[in-house]
Amino acid sequence: MNKSRKTAGFSLTELMVALAIIGILASVALPSYQANVRKTYRQSAKAVLLQVVLRQDQFMANNKSYATTLTALGYDDNSYYVDENGAYSTGANASYLVAINNATAVSFDISATPQNNQVKDTLCSTLTINSTGLKTVSGSLDAGDCW
Repeated sequence: MNKSRKTAGFSLTELMVALAIIGILASVALPSYQANVRKTYRQSAKAVLLQVVLRQDQFMANNKSYATTLTALGYDDNSYYVDENGAYSTGANASYLVAINNATAVSFDISATPQNNQVKDTLCSTLTINSTGLKTVSGSLDAGDCW
C-alpha cells in the first residue's frame, strides 16, 4: 500500500528565490523613492522662499526699504523651518531652514539651507534668491534645473 503524499507550501529554495527578488526590487526602488521625497521637500522650500520674496516686495512698497528680519515680515521667528508641506516646523522635523541673509535697505538675499535628512540632497543643496530675482544653488546641478 503506497499512499501518495501531497506536499503543501514552498520549498526553502523557492522561498529564498522570492526573497532575493524582493531584495533586488527594494534596492532599486528605495533610492528612487528617497530622491522623489527630497525633490518634494525642495519644492516646499522654494514655495516658502517665493512667499518671503513677495512679503519683502510688499514691505518695500510700504516702507521704502527691505526688511532685515523675518519678524519684520510678520513671521514668528527669524528662523523659518520648512517641513514637507511647506509649513513652519520645529528644527527636529525640518527639511530646510529659511533665513534672510545680507539684508540692507536696498537689497536682500534669502536662503533655504537643508536640514536633517535633506542634507543628502547634493544635487540642489542650499537654495538662494536675491532682491533682483537671481536664483542660485550650491549643489551640483544648475540653478535652472533646481528652480
